Amino acid sequence: WSTVVALSGFVYDGAKDAVVATPRILHDRFNCFWATGTGWGTFAYRRKGSGTLFKLEVIEGSLRCRSCEIFAAGTVVDARRGATAFHANTEQRGERLLVSFSEPFTLVSGSDMQIEVRA
Repeated sequence: WSTVVALSGFVYDGAKDAVVATPRILHDRFNCFWATGTGWGTFAYRRKGSGTLFKLEVIEGSLRCRSCEIFAAGTVVDARRGATAFHANTEQRGERLLVSFSEPFTLVSGSDMQIEVRA
């Protein structure tokens, strides 16, 4: 499993509630498993024209999140928890985008977070 974890690029810092999902092998479509001490689920990337759609789903347990770092470039970010849109600040870091949320939140079993980035 260590190879899957290494290639997935998924890292969780529980002290900072920070998710990093930067796969070592990225294609137009990418799906992978993630796991932490409090839960597990999947994350996915979809290239949409010049933009990127990132989705993280909790299948079992929970995941607390204050920030999420992903592979994306752009200035327009649409962040959602389920069907609810929420405000996010962004900081471009080369090929990566750090998306920070004003308040931390907890995703629970059956819930998801989506981040759509457009140029």
